[in-house]
Parts: sequence; C-alpha cells; structure tokens
Amino acid sequence: MKFQYFNPIRSFFLIIPALIFWGCPDSASTTDTDSPLGELQFTFLQEDRILYFAIDVAPNVKGNSLETAVVYWFGTDTTSTRTADYLLLNDDGISGDILKNDDLYSLKVINNTLTQNPIDNDTGRVYLDFEATYKNNASFVVQDSFYLGNIIPRITGIGAPDIITLPESGGVTFITVTATVRDANGLADIRRVGFVSYHLLNDSTSILLNDGNIINLYDDGNEVIIYEPNFTSGDADANDGTYSFRIPVFGPGNPDTTLKTKTGIFDWIFEAVDMANTYSDTVIHRVCTGMCFESASLAANNSYIDVTFNAGVYNTNGDSVVVSDFSLAFAQNGGPATAAAISSVKKDDFTSADSASVLSGGETVIRMFLNITGTPGGVETILIMPADGSSIYNSDETAMSAVAGISTTLNEFTGP
Repeated sequence: MKFQYFNPIRSFFLIIPALIFWGCPDSASTTDTDSPLGELQFTFLQEDRILYFAIDVAPNVKGNSLETAVVYWFGTDTTSTRTADYLLLNDDGISGDILKNDDLYSLKVINNTLTQNPIDNDTGRVYLDFEATYKNNASFVVQDSFYLGNIIPRITGIGAPDIITLPESGGVTFITVTATVRDANGLADIRRVGFVSYHLLNDSTSILLNDGNIINLYDDGNEVIIYEPNFTSGDADANDGTYSFRIPVFGPGNPDTTLKTKTGIFDWIFEAVDMANTYSDTVIHRVCTGMCFESASLAANNSYIDVTFNAGVYNTNGDSVVVSDFSLAFAQNGGPATAAAISSVKKDDFTSADSASVLSGGETVIRMFLNITGTPGGVETILIMPADGSSIYNSDETAMSAVAGISTTLNEFTGP
C-alpha cells in the first residue's frame, strides 16, 4: 500500500509495503497512523453486481476541513494506464453510506454503470486509489488492490433453437445445444455446465424431465466418447469456453417408446458450477417442439395479424381452423384502446376480411382479422394462444400445447 501526500509548497512520499488481500471480498486495509485516511473497505457483491467502497477520513487536517473523498477505480488494469472511473464518496447517509456524519465516506455503484472499468474480463484482482482533499489543497492518497477470491462463473450466451420441428415418422435428427461460460478464475475452475428441462403442461403446471437429472454440456472438441459405441458431444473446439451437446430429436411413430420426443413447450434452465460448488445465475431458454407458432406480423393499421406456424395447421377434426380454435388476451397497459378480439380467420391473400379467401386446412400462414375497441396508443398488447390443448394440430396429429402463444404490441394509430 502506498500513501501519498501532496501540498502546493512541498510534497513527500510515505511508502510502506503493499497489502494484497487474498480470499473472499469484504477485505479491508489499515492505514498509517499519520494519515487522515483510516480503515478502507471494498466489497464486490457478485449476485447483485454491486461494488461497495468505504474509507474512514479525518474531518480536518491542520485546521483545514475536508472537501472531497473520492475513489479512482481502475478495475482489473494492473498498470493504472487506463482512465479511471471517478467515484465521489459521501457521508450523507445516501447511495450506500449508512450513517450520516460518522466520517465513514462510502458509495455503492452498480457494476454496469461504470463507464471505464466495469468488472468483466476480470482476473480476480482489482486496483483502486482512495483520495481525500482538504481546503488547503492538500491531498492524501492510498493505493491498494484486492483479490476478489472465488469469482462465480457466468453464462454469457446460449445457442439453442426456439422451435424444434420433429423429423418424419421414424426419423431422427440431432440439435446441438451450446452454452458459453466465463470464469475469472480460469476454465479449469469450471466443474460442470448443463441444463434441466421442464415440460409446461396444458394446465400450466410443469414436470421435470430426464428423471430430474441435468443434461451435461461438454467442452471437449468432440473428441470424447460419451456413450458407447461412438456417441460424442458435437462440441466444435475444445477448451474455448463453449460447452455443447447433441440432443436427439425423434419423429413420431417410433415403435420404441423410449425413443420418443415429447412435444409442447419446455423451459431449459442452464447453469454452471465451479470447483467451489458455486453456482452461476441461471439462464432460461424456452423451446417449442412439435406444432408451434413461428412468427406474427401485424398490419400497420392493426386491422389484421398474419400468424405463421412451423407446419400446416388443422383443427381437431382435421379441417381448417376457425375463430373458436384460438383465444386472444388483450392487455391495455395504460393505452387508450380498451379491448381486442379476433373477428375472422382467412387466407393471407387480401387485406379486407370480405375479400380474403376462406381457409381449406393445412395453411402455414393464416390471417386473423381483428376488432379493436378504441384507438391504440402503441402500448397495448395482444397474446394469441390455442383455445385449449386439443384445438390446433399438424398433419401428424400432433396437438399444439395450450400454453403456446405468440404476442405483439399494437401500433399507434395516426391515421384519419
């Protein structure tokens, strides 16, 4: 740790050995008895991504009162060559300071609001300067560094489809699922990466699949046989922080009932665990298999919405769908429009309901004409879902899940 005292007339340096704090955050330093800077504190609240700074500062030096107490934050820059974040501490009982006028100057700051040096590509050690300036322009500086201890791993990206269309009857395809993970303590600190799968049922409950076991992802470059005789992960490059696994997707009609892909809506919940058994924040990715909504496109004047499916759409009798096969939920969100409903479903060949052709069954795009009550302000939303779990089917008689849905925001109406 280094103390520096600056005066307009003279300057001198008082240097003592640096103190590096090993272990967990919440380490604190003690300062030289001749300095007005007392105990200093730094904590990184990883779960909340908040940094906390505090230092005891004498209110007067040689009759000169304190003007400012600041932190120059360099993050993980070991050379202090980067521009520091200038963080003004306070003793006003706000912004992380607990007790007003107790001479402990403090600040809490959200990591991603730091404009220069947020903790991101970190190595586990951070650098900062505390400075107190008094009315005679005398400044006292204490320089320090802290080792953050075990940094929790972070999932920075998921590679997985939103929609999985089943192959033809008896067929099988493979979907590669990936998760990219960072750990400031190095990839060797990552014990496991994977996900669990929850099947969302038509009654809005859910069940955990795979007997509750996690589906592991691998960063092995596809070089390790996971299951005999020769099944590998499908990982592209070993030790690059991207973990992968090939998920088999079976078509309907397979005589082996154990080789059957469930259809519906699933939440895949990803997590990473390090060698200290510290868990990352989870990342949830929603997947639809079988019969799914694919996209929706709303007319500029909100008169209709074109809904695209991943397969030809039929009703429970194998005929074309009708209005009663769908439900529409309207959310006003403070806007001037007060309600919305589906008035008819037609082919997407004309922009007026009277001119559009009737459905014949098997369409992948249908045009839903809408009745809007009031004038939309651009904040109202609609959510389109099946009427129930036995309303909408594809040609393989796979039903769309009752919890499937597609939503959009109504356009602000500015016309005459």
